[in-house]
Amino acid sequence: MARRVRGKISFQTDWKVEFPWVEDIKDDRHSARCAVCGTTFSITSMGRTALTSHASGNKHKKNVSSVDKTAPIQIWATTSAPETSKASEPSPLPSSSVIQPSSAAVIPGASMNLPAEDSLIPKSASTTRCLDNFLLKDDVTRAEALWCLETVMNHNSLRSAASSVNMFKRMFPNDRVANNMKLQKDKISYVIVYGLAPYFYDKLKSVLKECEHFVLGFDESVNKIAQKQQMDLSVRIWDSNVNKVMCRYVTSIFLNHATAEDLLQAMKTGLEGFDMMKIIQLSMDGPNVNFKVLRLLQQDSRSDPESPQLLDIGSCGLHTVHNAFKTGIKKSGWEIIEFLRALYNLFKEAPSRRGDYTEASNSHVFPLRVCSIRWIENGKVARRAMEILPLVEKYVNIVKTTAKEPSCNSFSVVCKALQDKLLQAKIAFFEALASDVEPFLVEFQSDSPMAPFLFDSLTFIVMTAMKRIVKTEIIEKTPLHKIDVFKQNADKTFVNLKDVKHVELGYSTRAALRKCKNASEKDILIFRKECRNVLQFFVSNLLLKSPLKYSLTKALTFLNPYHISSKDSCVKQLTTALDHLLTANLLPASTVERADREYRFLCSQSNVIEEMKTYSKSETRLDTFWVQLIEGKKEYENLFKVVKLLLILSHGSDNIERGFSVNKEILVENLKEPSLIAQRRIFDFVSNEPGGLMKLDIPKAMIHAVRNAYSMYSEALAEQQCANKKIFKLAEERKRAATEIKQLEAKKLMLLEDVQRAVSAIDEKVKDLKK
Repeated sequence: MARRVRGKISFQTDWKVEFPWVEDIKDDRHSARCAVCGTTFSITSMGRTALTSHASGNKHKKNVSSVDKTAPIQIWATTSAPETSKASEPSPLPSSSVIQPSSAAVIPGASMNLPAEDSLIPKSASTTRCLDNFLLKDDVTRAEALWCLETVMNHNSLRSAASSVNMFKRMFPNDRVANNMKLQKDKISYVIVYGLAPYFYDKLKSVLKECEHFVLGFDESVNKIAQKQQMDLSVRIWDSNVNKVMCRYVTSIFLNHATAEDLLQAMKTGLEGFDMMKIIQLSMDGPNVNFKVLRLLQQDSRSDPESPQLLDIGSCGLHTVHNAFKTGIKKSGWEIIEFLRALYNLFKEAPSRRGDYTEASNSHVFPLRVCSIRWIENGKVARRAMEILPLVEKYVNIVKTTAKEPSCNSFSVVCKALQDKLLQAKIAFFEALASDVEPFLVEFQSDSPMAPFLFDSLTFIVMTAMKRIVKTEIIEKTPLHKIDVFKQNADKTFVNLKDVKHVELGYSTRAALRKCKNASEKDILIFRKECRNVLQFFVSNLLLKSPLKYSLTKALTFLNPYHISSKDSCVKQLTTALDHLLTANLLPASTVERADREYRFLCSQSNVIEEMKTYSKSETRLDTFWVQLIEGKKEYENLFKVVKLLLILSHGSDNIERGFSVNKEILVENLKEPSLIAQRRIFDFVSNEPGGLMKLDIPKAMIHAVRNAYSMYSEALAEQQCANKKIFKLAEERKRAATEIKQLEAKKLMLLEDVQRAVSAIDEKVKDLKK
């Protein structure tokens, strides 16, 4: 009897006696491979019966009969010619003089029962042909796999990819690989979905199983093709294969509703087969529903105080900074974005207006497109608007006096905005504030570990904004996170803020203000007050929702090489970070104690201090720096565990946001959800490989996965057809029930009418009798 493991049948070696063509698969004991047909099939539920069924197939029998007429590959490796014997006697098993090939080298379809020895002497032409055919099959499959990968990586359509394969045959008429490639639209589709994607996903699962901890990232966006909420799941891990932090896409879940309970359930579905207790942080943006997901996850699986707890450094720092900027600008009431959008739309796809503008201004410089989502990226849009503002004003004045005046709403918005005496100063202030914040967003849109730099960068942004509106003595005496920018006296004056006249506007804004000749002193005073109001809300939102409010954010700075000059401060932050890890049950106390001593010893080394002082984050990733510094050194073994755990903490959800951009490039009409997920998995894996597709290895396992894709596709198709039949049957039953209900209701109505007529007749008789 076959041995069962958790209800699954495993491969038995004694099967090879009865079925000499069968081979076991090293990495999958619940499957078997036919050396004759070159196919792999599951034995999970059928066991030996699966082998019997395969042996009785017409394809297998045909391959066996054809290979009996062909010399096996063993004969090409003989060191000496075998002795002749009677042709009628079968050859024994290969002797010691025959080099035994590995199972991977056996020709698909090669017979395990050797023919007569005198027939084993191959003729050169047939031998070469057999060997060529054997090698050609792998080369063709490898070429097909590469072309499917190329299709995914460049987001090409399946039809164009299939058309290119046909063109290859014409371009390379003498190339056997090109002429044997058979890739049509459907085959490319099922190779991607059922061959390559599962292969790469299995490799990702094996990597995640080796990881002790990982950070789970999630975000939702509307999928316009599926018309559902698409929630992408990604992980940040320490990949021991490359010894650095990696961000990897896992899967996508499609939802109709996106409540906190729905999102948590979707996470569990997407991470089925993974240990969710390995999650140490949720990487997310700032909506309240996401914070509720965090609380539910904590309550759901980590209610036991002894279980590993989640670390928290707040929501995505990138979203926090952007939303603070957006809130501040909106509070000004200037409607800058509306003006910039209208200015762009005025000349968009309007050749006549563009021509009139060029003729009036003698310029070919036009407004730039506004980004409605990321307002900070509109700094360059504002700069362009400031450059051409006099030219636009000239154009408007000219067309107003002619019959060429546009009647669109954009022209009305532009005309109204141009009447504002301080428009140029407002645009300059918008551009200056965006320029202060934009470098942070650019720097932290990275997959490399940036959390240890987060505290310093956010502190710099807050400090820069505060110095413009907060009194100097308040900043010097009070910690930043404790400064209340809205604190007022009884007379409604702000206690901690500078007077309106002393608000620091910045050089560009002051220069633009000087050009506003028609503005009165009152107008300028109101403008200064509005600028202060913008900065108040900007700073307040940053302090309220940014990672600055979490102690772990500051504690991570002990991993920042720039802080090595303040050794006492680094040790203090290390202590705080280790307390967090110990409280969260992520590391044992013994490891924490040793890591503390190892860090103190590390900071006492003069050569280490010099190396940290020369560190540049623009040239070297932080994980690479720490690996070079302490990896492999026994004296820092425990510290390295702490470093690996903390460096995977997420500084933002930019990786998931970039995934939505990939979605847009992939999405086409009628794209199925499994196809989208498959293409995302392939794109993510190949993108993270060193050298990309050009240097991607195509091993035997991937070739087998491509060859088995059709059988997997057939099984999925059969399951889908079975499900469709059930749905159709249920619909028919409901339809039949509805028809029967309708008939019974009609019958009931007729009976009620008959009863009503009978009652009426009786009433008439009673009435007559009473007379």
